[in-house]
Amino acid sequence: AEAIRVIAKEAAGATTELRLGVFPTLGPYLLPHVLPNVGERFPNLRLLLTEERTHQLVTMLHSGGLDAALIAVPVDDPHMEVRPLFREEFVLATPTGHPLADGPAAGLKDTPPTPPARVAEHELLVLDEGHCLGGQVQWWAAEHGVRLRKDYRATSLETMRHMIASGGGLSLLPAMTVLPPVPPTPGLVLRRITPPAPSRDIALVWLRTSPRAATLEALAHALIPSVALVQEL
Repeated sequence: AEAIRVIAKEAAGATTELRLGVFPTLGPYLLPHVLPNVGERFPNLRLLLTEERTHQLVTMLHSGGLDAALIAVPVDDPHMEVRPLFREEFVLATPTGHPLADGPAAGLKDTPPTPPARVAEHELLVLDEGHCLGGQVQWWAAEHGVRLRKDYRATSLETMRHMIASGGGLSLLPAMTVLPPVPPTPGLVLRRITPPAPSRDIALVWLRTSPRAATLEALAHALIPSVALVQEL
């Protein structure tokens, strides 16, 4: 019944709310780029944002607590409609003076990419269990024989970034979290990884049975050009 009321409002051009979920290692870095364009394209749509870990977002979609979510794919759920948006590269983050930080401290284009074999000479910091980002780094590390530190796991990307900058280790970080317009972190050196570099694919997902599928399809199409800058680091 609530869905029928929302559809009727949309058809009449009235302002409606759309509950959108996003996971913590993406939301603060992506949303500032996309929300202005979404506001222009959908002046009668008010986004209600929820930030949770991926497994909780999927649970909320199934329970009706969210209309859609931005998550990293693949997602193993036959009940979900998935619209890929963009691929985000991971970059190697080290403290100043680290053996892998040779060359200019700034500018990824000024230094050659770092081979995985050199990264494997050191241990990587990862996020704690439950963050999909931690899982993505672990998959890449396992594929290339890179060891993970077991004595410490960061609870957030902000903690991770500052720990690296203070000399506490190195890790792979999503490019959007460390490149402009994010302010530079003193003591943090960034390097690309030799292709194929680690990355994550971001998609907009919703339940196949959603009565707002048409609106969500249009939202997905509006988001794609807004995040094109991610592919041109």
